Amino acid sequence: MGEATPTGAAMGMAGGVNGAAYMTISNAGDVPDRLLKAESDVAGSVELHTVIDNNGVKEMRPVEAVDVPAKGEVRSSRAASISC
Repeated sequence: MGEATPTGAAMGMAGGVNGAAYMTISNAGDVPDRLLKAESDVAGSVELHTVIDNNGVKEMRPVEAVDVPAKGEVRSSRAASISC
């Protein structure tokens, strides 16, 4: 079974409604796990994204799931590959 630990958050542009939450998703199990969705009591919707570098410009792209290795973790941040 996995565990998500919050590590930060960011607000969108001034006057915007978007934001981002960052976390470390840990898997103490012996088999890989997969995060299929995220939910929030305060957000109208939650999406999973990856961050790519497009000629020096960071861009978010939606992903269907986040794979978490057995006895491993996935860390998300502004600079990391996954934003939840």
